[in-house]
Amino acid sequence: IGFAEQLYYEKIQEVQSYRDRRQQGKGCGKNWGDPHVNPNEPKIFVKLRGMPYNVSKQDIIGFLQPYIVSEDMILFGLADGWPSGEAWVNFGNDKTVQEVILQKNKQQM
Repeated sequence: IGFAEQLYYEKIQEVQSYRDRRQQGKGCGKNWGDPHVNPNEPKIFVKLRGMPYNVSKQDIIGFLQPYIVSEDMILFGLADGWPSGEAWVNFGNDKTVQEVILQKNKQQM
């Protein structure tokens, strides 16, 4: 398993853990007491939220232009097996994440 795949699977586990804690009524604030979360760790994912439930990976790729994104870099959020209107995009480095956030924050798809 490659480094990018490992990060992808770690993000899937993080999202599932968040959902599980939310369903159990437990705290879900930033880092919610998880000893494995390092606040100094570089952020390589951008969370997109408030998207239409029928959004496709191609729609996200188009929205994030001019940044290079492939379909395997996108992870959709699901709630009870249905689209949640959220997605996480892996950009691989903190600098690109900050640029994307500055350029795309509050923009409509």
